[in-house]
Amino acid sequence: MHFGQSHAEHWRLSEGLKAFPIGVTAKLNPVEVIGPLKAGEISTKLKVLILGMDGKQTTRQVVLDAVNRAAGKMVDVYGLPLVFPDGIPLKTEFPPEGVAYQTSQNPEAHYLWRWIGIEGFDLVLEIKLGEEETDPDSPLVASLRNHSPCNMGKVIGKVLKGPRDYLLQQIEKEIEKAGERQLQSESHAELLRRVSRKPVQIAELLSTRYGRSLPKVAYIPSLSLIARLRLSTLTNDPTHHEDVERIVKPWLTQNSLSSNPDGPNLAGHLLFGELAASSGPNARLLTELVRKAANIGFDKETVPLPAVPGHNEMSDSVFMVCPIMASAGRLTGEDRYYDVAARHFQFIRKLCYRKRDGIYRHSPLDEAAWGRGNGFVALGLALTLSDFQETHPSYGKLLSAYEEHLKALLIFQDHTGMWHQVIDQPSSYREFSGTCMIAIAILRGLRQGWLERETYEPAVMKAWSSICARISPDASLVDVCTGTGKQKDLQAYYNRTAILGHDDRGGAMAMMFATEMMADIKNESRK
Repeated sequence: MHFGQSHAEHWRLSEGLKAFPIGVTAKLNPVEVIGPLKAGEISTKLKVLILGMDGKQTTRQVVLDAVNRAAGKMVDVYGLPLVFPDGIPLKTEFPPEGVAYQTSQNPEAHYLWRWIGIEGFDLVLEIKLGEEETDPDSPLVASLRNHSPCNMGKVIGKVLKGPRDYLLQQIEKEIEKAGERQLQSESHAELLRRVSRKPVQIAELLSTRYGRSLPKVAYIPSLSLIARLRLSTLTNDPTHHEDVERIVKPWLTQNSLSSNPDGPNLAGHLLFGELAASSGPNARLLTELVRKAANIGFDKETVPLPAVPGHNEMSDSVFMVCPIMASAGRLTGEDRYYDVAARHFQFIRKLCYRKRDGIYRHSPLDEAAWGRGNGFVALGLALTLSDFQETHPSYGKLLSAYEEHLKALLIFQDHTGMWHQVIDQPSSYREFSGTCMIAIAILRGLRQGWLERETYEPAVMKAWSSICARISPDASLVDVCTGTGKQKDLQAYYNRTAILGHDDRGGAMAMMFATEMMADIKNESRK
């Protein structure tokens, strides 16, 4: 599938400015913004956005001229010359109705609204060419006054109306006034507050919402509970550990495997492996639960299968299968489980690995490199290697595959520190869960000495700031991709619902990220 033409390549930009996409239209034309070279860095510096909604060439030129004039000033100025590259929709409402960022639901408005929120703008100037007067309202400005994009807080908005020269003068005055007053919006203040939180604060916050039950053995609730176990250890507070043991206890006498085990069910057993490793009173029972799950990788529990059933040819299966096999190997001391993990990874790699760039397609159905699909590979390999016997013949191959994948992913991290819904498509949305998973994989590599700290630590810190910005005080999240099976084409991945609010999957991954950060900080402080 081909994208529409970029307008940015025809824009003349002053030194110190760059163009980058914040989304796409229904026809996959990029919605592009002009901003400072350091766009994406979170600071106290005031931020102003200038945009025009009408799509006219004259309006676009005013926005371009205004941003070029403001380049290098004390205020960071961004410009959005063309909000609707496909043409002005008949009706545009803010906050946008429908599901973000599905093409049938006016995606440009969703991209714009959420981007304004997560960027923490202090002032938004909407310009209109016309008579020399200030129009008190527009749908966008009115909504900024009355609503909170991404639950970040309100943003000051103004409509400026007049001929070209008048508009440029008024824009300059508004920017100078903002710089003199140094008045942060609610949104900017909230952004700074969020990114100042420490990993332990984020982990504790998320633990009040996520990791509170295990209604079924599946990877999402299990990862939240694993994070609580680690939080207990890292803070020397037994409360979380005791609560997790209480939650898990009923499963010691129940069948933890479904009648037809799938990947999420298998990966859910990682929780039992984590608890068994602590050598508590139920270690033997927990080990048997892990062993029973891992045994589905064998024919009659003796001969390894070519691949563990239920993989659906998806890259997800690296995470769903390989770590639980490695956990079984570590707990039982039986190499055959390592054999299954290595064999299964090679099976999925042959189906999904993209030789041209080192990242993974989600499935053979399409070449699209889904964000969380790559997160599953990165995190799956990191967890597998953590439990894998280093003397095993396959250890070196798995480690090389891990290093190769992380090196490839580093190239696709964007200027804000996030990875995207489609890894190699910067116009797709910045996706929460995949970013967490890739960052966890990097952190594990730093702690284990698999990766160079000088190269990879800056990437983790950028990702951490962006993830913190997307976690609200009530533990709701910004832009977590909904559950996703095999999709038929690239646009189908673009159209996957981006959740704004509470989400168990995103919460679990963020908790794991926070506790992995805590572990790395503790490890480095010892050195």
